Amino acid sequence: AIWKKDSLNKNIPFNENDIGDYLVVNILDNNNEGQFVFPVSVLIEKGIIQSKKSKGKMAFRVYPPWVKDLNKTAMVSQKWQTEHFYKMGEYKFNM
Repeated sequence: AIWKKDSLNKNIPFNENDIGDYLVVNILDNNNEGQFVFPVSVLIEKGIIQSKKSKGKMAFRVYPPWVKDLNKTAMVSQKWQTEHFYKMGEYKFNM
């Protein structure tokens, strides 16, 4: 779930000004660990973050690459999401 409260304490979707440049989703699934690092621009394109073009969503499902036997809709989501997935321990970041 990704939402905020408005001035009336009602749940509403995030908009493009609520999040920095990325939304990071950590996955801990038994021995599998990873992170989705979604650029906000991609989430806007997919209609997840509210923008001038989309009302946004208050939740979306993520499907790590190791998840199998998905329905067609989930497979479509997994395909674009996998481009933004990083398995823990495989990448070293220079800081």
